[in-house]
Amino acid sequence: PASACGLVGLKPSRGRISTSPGYDSWAGCTTDGIVSRTVRDTAAMYDFVFGYESGDPYTAPPLERPLTAELRSATGLLRIGFIDRPLPADLEADEDCRAAVHHALAMLSRVGHSIEQVHPKALEEHEAVASHFANIVATSTASDVANLERIVGRELTEDDVEVDTLKFARWAKRLT
Repeated sequence: PASACGLVGLKPSRGRISTSPGYDSWAGCTTDGIVSRTVRDTAAMYDFVFGYESGDPYTAPPLERPLTAELRSATGLLRIGFIDRPLPADLEADEDCRAAVHHALAMLSRVGHSIEQVHPKALEEHEAVASHFANIVATSTASDVANLERIVGRELTEDDVEVDTLKFARWAKRLT
């Protein structure tokens, strides 16, 4: 993660950055992002790259004002939900990570924000979600592999792409 390197990383909503012309990875489950040294630089870069381009399959609604203007705006008091453990529940969180989460929560609480440990019910369905997500990745990967095979005029092998890429493509062929 960017934060482990002293950097700022922010993943924008789907459709916030154009995927045109014609590249929509994993049926929209991925997005490009910015990594920089400061929040200010990340905001400035997003102000530059955000927006719809002709050919985009979807777009996020426009922002009310530039992100750089948001840096100077008071947020008011926020209700902040957090999860401090991985899913599924039988995994253990690294203690340093949990401590960092709770340190940040204490700072947010001290300035008046409302902090609430949350556990959305949908997260309990992680096996079903993981299965559906894997199917999306597999079918998208199979489509990418088929396009590459058309370009090179032959079937791709492990010398061309990663083994897992071929496994996902083969898996997708078994889906109905």
